[in-house]
Amino acid sequence: MKLLVCVAGMPWAKPTLAFSRLVAEATDAQVTLFHVARRGEDPAQAERLLARAREMFPDREVETRLRQGDPVREILAEARRGSYDLLA
Repeated sequence: MKLLVCVAGMPWAKPTLAFSRLVAEATDAQVTLFHVARRGEDPAQAERLLARAREMFPDREVETRLRQGDPVREILAEARRGSYDLLA
């Protein structure tokens, strides 16, 4: 199973990350954490956000992806490209 977890700002992302961790553990899913930086967002801040999200999956290999642009367009494009089974 492939799981795409869209990560926005903390602390709002914590419930989504916790749920995604449960799903990943139950299904042995491949996890990709995904963040879309809006124009003007500091790239270093976006990387820190993904690093904090990765901490929610301490026993699992997790891929992170960062894109810039319109969140809706970028999320849909990534979902299509990656052939994910579940989007959180």
